[in-house]
Amino acid sequence: MRSWGYKPGLPGTGSMTCNGISSMAAAAEVLGENGPDGAPRQALARGLSWMGRHFSVHANAGLGGQGWLLYYLDSVERVGRLTKEPLIGEHDWYREGAELLLDTQDKLSGSWKGQGHVEDDPHVGTSFARLFLAKGGKEKKRPDRP
Repeated sequence: MRSWGYKPGLPGTGSMTCNGISSMAAAAEVLGENGPDGAPRQALARGLSWMGRHFSVHANAGLGGQGWLLYYLDSVERVGRLTKEPLIGEHDWYREGAELLLDTQDKLSGSWKGQGHVEDDPHVGTSFARLFLAKGGKEKKRPDRP
């Protein structure tokens, strides 16, 4: 499996693949090398490889457009935090995501608003954005920082 979709049979998306990677990272940490045939670590590696090829902070891969973008960024943060990887593929996911969020923040209210579903509500959009910013910069070294 290279990516995860929302349901079996649906194509993989960035957000669902990030959530699959996070689950595999947690399983691999608990199981260590004792997992069945190294399955969690293999799935983790394949998922990270897929994300590296499809990574963008501008769109949730596989969905086209910007649907579920803020949820996706929150999922990207979780991947970086749980894997302790400063890069996804060749991308500094935190720097790129933080720059996008700062550029798209409503300057008057300080909030964020996504497109579609619950992200239209600035309370929900802001929650996803703040989780990314608050948790994403912790517990790992950035390539450009000591």
